Amino acid sequence: MNIRVLAVKIVKEFEVSRFLKFCLVGASGVLVNMFFFWLFYKKLGIFSLFSSFLAIQIAILNNFLWNDKWTWREKRKPGTGEFFARLGKFTLSSNLTSASANLLGVWIFLNLLGWNYLTSNLLGIGLGVILNFLANHYWTYSPPPEGPRRRMLASKRRSSTFGGNGEASLSALASRRSRGKPRAFYILEAP
Repeated sequence: MNIRVLAVKIVKEFEVSRFLKFCLVGASGVLVNMFFFWLFYKKLGIFSLFSSFLAIQIAILNNFLWNDKWTWREKRKPGTGEFFARLGKFTLSSNLTSASANLLGVWIFLNLLGWNYLTSNLLGIGLGVILNFLANHYWTYSPPPEGPRRRMLASKRRSSTFGGNGEASLSALASRRSRGKPRAFYILEAP
């Protein structure tokens, strides 16, 4: 795949409102990071790199909680196990993409091109934001691949509501309505 095709695909699939939410959450993460870095380094006297590491991890946790609740709210899968799987993916992608892109940006813009160190750092952060968003959008919050296990689970759900020939039983629909579920139901495709 050439770069132009990839760029067009990214622009077409890019969700601007979701990206803006992601950036707002990231801005809150910067504030969280700065506060905890100050607290650990200046007030508690913890070594600077360890203080920075701790502050980054707390900011990543802050960003995950807000992104999970707001940015990708409709893509969350329920359950404690799913929550911790998303947390692990988000933490890994944040540590890998943001940190790597930031270091790469500083190295390119400062060391190779001789730009100002703050400008280089800012460009590295911008690159990290874009890569981190893409990693979380396409990995952490992506739908699971369609496969035999997913079809089997859908089949089990269908068989509990529908008869063998695909017709809905009135008792199953009534029990769904009585549990507060919406009236509308969806007939799942047969595998």
